[in-house]
Amino acid sequence: MLWGRFLVLICVALYSHVNLIARIADLTEISLETIDFSQLKCVKKVVDDRPATAHIRSTYRTDDNSYYKIWTPDYKCSYNFIKALKAGFFDDLTSLVSIIYDSNHCCRGYVTKSGSSISPKKIQIDRYILNGNTVVAIASLRKQTDPDYIKFYAKLLNNTKQSKYAFVDFVPSNIVFIDGEYKLIDLESVEPLSFIRPYFFSSPYSPADYRDYIKGLCCSKSISGHFFSNTYSSADYRDYFEYVPADYMDYIKLVCCSSLMEVNQKFNPKKFVLLHYTV
Repeated sequence: MLWGRFLVLICVALYSHVNLIARIADLTEISLETIDFSQLKCVKKVVDDRPATAHIRSTYRTDDNSYYKIWTPDYKCSYNFIKALKAGFFDDLTSLVSIIYDSNHCCRGYVTKSGSSISPKKIQIDRYILNGNTVVAIASLRKQTDPDYIKFYAKLLNNTKQSKYAFVDFVPSNIVFIDGEYKLIDLESVEPLSFIRPYFFSSPYSPADYRDYIKGLCCSKSISGHFFSNTYSSADYRDYFEYVPADYMDYIKLVCCSSLMEVNQKFNPKKFVLLHYTV
């Protein structure tokens, strides 16, 4: 009986490994040092000078309308991008063709095919908010009957559940139409379900139905245990909060628990004791 279970585990591990090899093998690798930037046109550049997240990321277009997304080595989202790729989140959801690495084999970006933006007729403005001194329109897709979009959205939900990664910037501007299919762009906007930051659950930018779906997955038995026990002590993310005080991080845990409780009535917050706070 035990041998049978052992063999099943070996088969599952081998199957996952073969799938991972096939997934990565479909993509070419490009060395950052070999890219001729004189042949690229910069269409967008973002400079983040906040101490904990400081980086620069740029988007370039080629003559054949491919897009290069390139960032500096200190871009925190690079780690999640590679992990989500290996976990299968991006399968059939993107037009990804290459991964860009530097001489230290650090991921520095990716290359995708060009696509057309979603027609304005399919987008509705839900409301406007003030972000600093800028008025921002909060937009969403109108209720879709397009079978191509329905297929795309179902695939997104399935990949999210299977890979345990979520796309945390699911807005119309990050969806394009390529070769008769809807695809995601801005691919590094992913986070593991075990480490979704609290703002996502109240963010006005992603659709409420997708946020509710993620919330439900986070509260599932397979996710929530890891979420509460390992998320904020994981070495993978220790440097992510290098500049954040420990007591504030504990408060963030509290906020996460409160958010998850909205759909998880079985969770008992009285048993969750923090460093400086007892819920």
